[in-house]
Amino acid sequence: MQLRSLKIFCDIVRLGSFSKAAELNGVSQPNVSQMVHNLEDRLGVQLIDRSRRPFVITPEGERYHKGCLELVQLYDELERDIRSLHDHQTVRLNIAAIYSVGLGQMRRMVDEFRRESPEILLRIDYMHPDQVQCAVESGDADIGVVSYAETTKKLYARSWRNEPFAVAVAPSHPLASESVVSVDRLSHQSLVMPSSGLRVRDEMDRWLASQRAPVVVALEFDNLESVKRAIEVGEGIGLLPAATFASEVALGSLVKVGLADRLGAVDAFVRPLGLLVRRDEPLSPAAQRFIELLQRHAGDPPDLLIPARKHSPQEGAIPQVTVL
Repeated sequence: MQLRSLKIFCDIVRLGSFSKAAELNGVSQPNVSQMVHNLEDRLGVQLIDRSRRPFVITPEGERYHKGCLELVQLYDELERDIRSLHDHQTVRLNIAAIYSVGLGQMRRMVDEFRRESPEILLRIDYMHPDQVQCAVESGDADIGVVSYAETTKKLYARSWRNEPFAVAVAPSHPLASESVVSVDRLSHQSLVMPSSGLRVRDEMDRWLASQRAPVVVALEFDNLESVKRAIEVGEGIGLLPAATFASEVALGSLVKVGLADRLGAVDAFVRPLGLLVRRDEPLSPAAQRFIELLQRHAGDPPDLLIPARKHSPQEGAIPQVTVL
């Protein structure tokens, strides 16, 4: 016997009406009447005396109603328990990260987190820095991963790791044989740079000015991936956080050359990466666990964070560029 028929029978008794029970369950009144007839035929007894107005529940109907009510209630409780168990086991964690972090070094840590916490449904979206901040503020992301993170009225910034800048050159470039170059060597080179107005570009310009190192900007792009592609084909050299082109170094399409300031200090110019979380909400256990994993890898060198990848057939194509 279908459980739905038992529930409808209980609704008829509770509401004292065939029509109301039909409306409640989204069926027609004739269908409800037929369900009761089928129940009575199956049991061989009359459950409802329809000869009287209003109808009267027979003694057999009273007993049957009591048993059906217990069954329906038991099934409803079972469904609630199953849903509650599912909701308890399925924990969602949403991360928003800037492109230059998400497309590289985050990949291995995300894989590690999923192995360690398979019960947590982790989603990571890569986006523009301003979009990362908005995603965390709106609650669409639990954690934001950005460069130059700053605390605001709505967000709290946590430091994560510092990424030293290095010089990225094509293997055929004369500087490729150098292990370290001084910043003043950049003055006579054509540089491929992030677009003006981006925070990373502002910091690069500020540092170069502090080093009294004027440079020639040959090309600009609004993302680091395009910067790397242009350097690979010899359009110039680049000044980039070493972690952002570690996979290209592993593949041999780019060469990393250390960068020293005017005083000879190597790795003095860094890009700080940080985490954004909301001020008005405590971190969930899942978010805390992910942050702990990131902090464990804060000191890892780039080649441990970024697995080598293969170029796709289209990857060598150069996107449209702006010549300065």
